[in-house]
Amino acid sequence: MLFVTSVTVAIGFQVLYPEALVDLSKTFISAILSFSNIYFWRTSGYFSTNSDYVPLLHTWSLSVEEQFYLLFPVFLLALVRWTRPLVVPVLAVCFLGSLVLSELVLSRSTSAAYFLLPTQAFELLAGAILAISQARLDEGRAWAREPALLTGLALVLAPVFLFSSDTRFPGLNALYPTIGATLLLLAGTGGGAGILSRLLALPPLRFIGDISYSLYLWHWPILAYGRILYGPDLPFSLAAAAIVLAFGLSVATYRFIEQPFHRLGTAQFPFLRAGGAAMLLGCVAMAPVIRAQGFPSRFTPESLALFAALDDHNPKRASCHNDNGKPMSYADNCVFGSEADDRLLVVWGDSHGAELAYALGQRSAEIGENVMEITSSSCPPALDYAPAARPHCVRHNRATLAAIVADPRVRSVVLTLNAEAYEMDGAAFRSGFERVIAALSEVGKHVILVGQQPSFRSDPPVALGYASSLGRDIANVAEPVARYEAVAGGWNAYLNRLRQERRTGFVSVRDVICSPTECPAYDPAHGALYFDRAHISLAGANLLVRPVLEELQRTRTAG
Repeated sequence: MLFVTSVTVAIGFQVLYPEALVDLSKTFISAILSFSNIYFWRTSGYFSTNSDYVPLLHTWSLSVEEQFYLLFPVFLLALVRWTRPLVVPVLAVCFLGSLVLSELVLSRSTSAAYFLLPTQAFELLAGAILAISQARLDEGRAWAREPALLTGLALVLAPVFLFSSDTRFPGLNALYPTIGATLLLLAGTGGGAGILSRLLALPPLRFIGDISYSLYLWHWPILAYGRILYGPDLPFSLAAAAIVLAFGLSVATYRFIEQPFHRLGTAQFPFLRAGGAAMLLGCVAMAPVIRAQGFPSRFTPESLALFAALDDHNPKRASCHNDNGKPMSYADNCVFGSEADDRLLVVWGDSHGAELAYALGQRSAEIGENVMEITSSSCPPALDYAPAARPHCVRHNRATLAAIVADPRVRSVVLTLNAEAYEMDGAAFRSGFERVIAALSEVGKHVILVGQQPSFRSDPPVALGYASSLGRDIANVAEPVARYEAVAGGWNAYLNRLRQERRTGFVSVRDVICSPTECPAYDPAHGALYFDRAHISLAGANLLVRPVLEELQRTRTAG
């Protein structure tokens, strides 16, 4: 692990932009000290870097294991000493407790449930219970080995086909691979005469098992660097080359690092002292990288300016945008503009509204009223609707709508959201959205609908910065309009229909940002138009201010 992570950092020094190199250095330290799971938990969030581009992300699970391996033996020794007959029942209770905790925490914080030991411990405890109970389970159970093997294999493979990025995990869904792996281990003990047993015992499959630790260490950095250099959707040839490279390196490290050290005894090699010294040296080596902020001199000023667009977002986002599932009360929402003016324009939406709210607030004098930001991640302004991971949205939207309706200061409301994330829920989502528009219109509030923003498959500032550093034309960093229309065309047509039926205003983001053939990530007069793959930057939001003001004027005149 020390070798692979060191090679990963060395490659990162050659290719990663400064901020990413600093993050990699911190991850390296946390990985070799076995708390990278805690580091990723603390640094994860709605706007954090796409996990596909984090080369040492996979070390979180190694940290969870190491923490378990340090704590569990002490716990087990205490059980054996004081309650030996009750070891398995106590471990079973701990298994159930961790599983229940995982399911409960999952409803409040997905990242905490995913990264932390207490909510993942039940998966490791299953193996502990099996190891202690195995002798008794083996007695007279030879007939059950083949069915257990078949069931276990099915449970391990099922998530590959049934789970998606939207699946709740770990929690109860983690029982599929956990119980599956437990059954495979149980059935594989003592061999078996069935066809499936003989198939899994074939030398090639056993060899993959032998190199599996090395393969786990290598596979993710190789894929992450491939995506960084060649884009998120690796061509088949590159993906195949990455797999072959991962296998080749895994065989080499298994042969020349893992096996030689396995053959050494503690009398032959000072493992604790050498390991401790290597960990200390690794931490010390990363200090200059962090202190120098990733050595930005590795890139040209033009490239650095493009990378810097990663931070071109609402500077008040931490205090004005809700990202933690606990929306602010209406009275606590941020208001941008002059204290002397009490008239309000409200920007209400999910995370797609934060930058637009700030950009409009900077032009409050031109608008003739202050701007209130009401934005909450993955909480679209749709009554009685909530994505599965954000159940609080129902309460938040009801309270927000009631407050806006009752607030005489509010003249106009801008509704903006990432419909791409909610359209899968169809009728429920659209019905709630229309009810919000109807309620606002009935009390004389002017409503402006903002069309779907184009999204990218990777973070535009990173793609632009790398393109610039490699001498490529940054104008080519763009998404085809055809792809945008395939995703957003239906939603924009729906908003246009609402514009006619409800007499609302409508701002087409496509008309503002895109050309007839593509939606660029960069505008020569304004800079990078996005700060990540799904959110426009302040530069992009400023392009929308003028059409929003024009629609405000039009709807007020019509009203």
